[in-house]
Amino acid sequence: MHEFGTLKALGWNQWLVVRQVVGESLAQGVAGGLLGVLLGIVIATAIGAFGPTLTANSRVGGGDLLGLGDVTARTLTDQVALTAPDAITAVLAGLALAVAGGLIAGAAGALRAARLRPADALRNVE
Repeated sequence: MHEFGTLKALGWNQWLVVRQVVGESLAQGVAGGLLGVLLGIVIATAIGAFGPTLTANSRVGGGDLLGLGDVTARTLTDQVALTAPDAITAVLAGLALAVAGGLIAGAAGALRAARLRPADALRNVE
């Protein structure tokens, strides 16, 4: 808060302070979103490369029909490889959410900081 008090004491108006804080929040949201998208793609690729393959067995039939239960029974086996899809829509949605979250948080803090009087902002020591 001290820096905002200093800026207001230097003559910055309320909207310049809001614009400064929102700009910083936008930059942090974009940087965090890009880092998160990159990390997500790396992890999804690792899961695709090293993910286990699950095997499921089931026994079908084999009722006690005329004593032929074991003859008519079949065992079915299916394998499913675990993957983590990395669709472009999910990547873009994650980036958009990171930027929107940064803007919302920055705007809320900016409006609060811009309403402070310079003396009050400089007086509070935290």
